[in-house]
Amino acid sequence: MSRSSIFSFDTLHLGGDKPRGLLFALTILLLFEFAVARQDWLWTVVPRSETGVAFAMEKDVIDKAADPRIIFMGSSRVRDAIAPRQLESELGLPTGSVLNLALTGGTSLDALRQYRRHREKFSQARLVVLSIETWQFAEGLPPSSRDRCFGSLSDRLKWFKGSERLSLLVGFVWRTFDARVQIKGVLLAPLLGKTGDLPIADDGRVVWRKKEMDEGPEQITFAHRLRGQFGGFKLGHRQVAALEECISLIRKDGPEVMVFHPPLRDAYIAAWKAEYPEAYATVHQAIDAMDNVSLRYFEKASEVGIPDKYFYDYCHLTRFGTKIMTARMAEIIREEYGSRLNEWAKTGS
Repeated sequence: MSRSSIFSFDTLHLGGDKPRGLLFALTILLLFEFAVARQDWLWTVVPRSETGVAFAMEKDVIDKAADPRIIFMGSSRVRDAIAPRQLESELGLPTGSVLNLALTGGTSLDALRQYRRHREKFSQARLVVLSIETWQFAEGLPPSSRDRCFGSLSDRLKWFKGSERLSLLVGFVWRTFDARVQIKGVLLAPLLGKTGDLPIADDGRVVWRKKEMDEGPEQITFAHRLRGQFGGFKLGHRQVAALEECISLIRKDGPEVMVFHPPLRDAYIAAWKAEYPEAYATVHQAIDAMDNVSLRYFEKASEVGIPDKYFYDYCHLTRFGTKIMTARMAEIIREEYGSRLNEWAKTGS
């Protein structure tokens, strides 16, 4: 038999096998869909991921909190800015009553979903502090892995539009599409050193970095970061609307609400104002328009007595920076809610 006859199309019978091949492929896709993409473990197996940290926070912090008094939600900047055990000590609150639930890349929409998922417990808090970030005011922020993991059908229809909404609707039906980035992250996690649990530090915060530092570099460059955040900037309303809805929901349940913007390096603010003045003005007009809410907006680190070297980068505080910012937050809470702190401090109050 000649080699050509062995590999002839007649021998392979591709025409007759097509239906069987398609059925086999479809079976594999369905198995993957239900055995992998629709299982919680896929989203939790890498703790140092957008979804993994959210699930780790639920298991190691939220579920163990018996009676939260003050809750912080927002981005990694809030995670780095506020140390729960220090704040409890300065305010005379019970140990474990201050929760820092800020997420890496956390947005107002994340906070809204986080509150809804744990509404029964969170509604018992006395104060909920929500962070805002200037970059969240931009139009066209792409859906995150948390949007795909936790987003209900109504969320996908309400908060997104155009191709983003279509993509999220496809992902709602076909979860493998939603999970495609997460699947890649799971496969690469061992190579990137992202395996292992996320421990909770003695100060009550989730430990995200491999190495925490007291001080960071004196100077850094901002050009790439600023261009990515404010080059071609257009004002978006998704996160502002989510923030307003979250505030309304919390107030309906009873807790006080504060909106908080942790400070940034002075040099970063100076570069932003100089290089993208229109974006700077637009963002601050939107922030100034926030009314009927306790807003604590810190722009420059020097406003809080924090030197630039107490940042890892342009915005994340080191341990020394955390101590200063937490002490300042304690002052703010005493100023605004001092008459209630004794009541908040009572066990079972």
